[in-house]
Amino acid sequence: MDGTFKQTQYAESLQNDILTLQGRMRTLAVSTTLSQNDRLRYYDMLGEIDGKSSTLELVSGQIAAAIKNMLS
Repeated sequence: MDGTFKQTQYAESLQNDILTLQGRMRTLAVSTTLSQNDRLRYYDMLGEIDGKSSTLELVSGQIAAAIKNMLS
């Protein structure tokens, strides 16, 4: 059960990271023209969000399976 709580905390941390990155992307996207550096930063953040989202999906599935096993 301790492992499940740790996974849940990790999932929450990932979600917070994703929300922070999305906010930073919105800030960059406010301007109508992005410089080359800003465009690269934007795509770097987009890639980071994609990676964290995939990890969050995996961890969430593991948490759901652990809870299902506890209830069985």
